[in-house]
Amino acid sequence: MDRFGNLITTLPSKGYCYVEIQGQQISIVKTYGDAPPHRLIALAGSHGLIELAVNGGSAQKVLRCENGDPVWLRQRSS
Repeated sequence: MDRFGNLITTLPSKGYCYVEIQGQQISIVKTYGDAPPHRLIALAGSHGLIELAVNGGSAQKVLRCENGDPVWLRQRSS
């Protein structure tokens, strides 16, 4: 977690459509501007790893996650 409440994973961002955590499917977006305010999102951080964030808020407060909680990367079936 960073100082903004973003949850940083060790998962690569390339080739996936969404993240699943706690039964929620969270779309991967390119920028914070791609999501409405206060929406839970996933995006590539500066090191190319998936980060869970809330546009204008704290993903940690919304999800109440801790280190080691499982996160899955998923591709939409065609």
